[in-house]
Amino acid sequence: MRRLFRFTLLASLGALACATVSVSTDYDPTTKFSSYQSYAWLPENPAPTGHPRLDSPLVQERIKKAIDLALEGKGFARTETPDFLVRYELSAERRLDVTTYDSGFYRGYGYRMSLPVTEVREYDEGSLIVDILDYHEKKVVWRGVGQGRLRSEGASVDPAEQQARIDKAVAAVLKDFPPKPK
Repeated sequence: MRRLFRFTLLASLGALACATVSVSTDYDPTTKFSSYQSYAWLPENPAPTGHPRLDSPLVQERIKKAIDLALEGKGFARTETPDFLVRYELSAERRLDVTTYDSGFYRGYGYRMSLPVTEVREYDEGSLIVDILDYHEKKVVWRGVGQGRLRSEGASVDPAEQQARIDKAVAAVLKDFPPKPK
């Protein structure tokens, strides 16, 4: 029973980890973000990652759509005469998740045996980097980076579900754009 509880706890934590995105941001504090009202996309496409799921044109369109929706939701308009430019990059790295736990069990007469069990699981961690460049200065003034576990290989994904996951990740990355004045 105790082993079943531990397995259920570990499985729950694993499922939760797949759903979270870790975010970090950085920006140029001298930039007047309050003057930004419109944006445009840089014409270049992101560099290929070598990861078949991330290099999919369908995934790339979903990411652009999610960024457009997030920026429009913050009051920015997409235009031909922008105040800032947007670009994004993707990457994926193979990671290991190592978990060690006690597999205690009882042997007759009240004696308890305890053996450590170590599980090693491989997974892909994806990164989404969103850069905001000042249109006139042509330099990066804000960067948001989101990292999280990618779904396992071969998992069939509903397009609407995938768009929802991408929307959630992009919203997390752009949550603190533009930065609040201090």
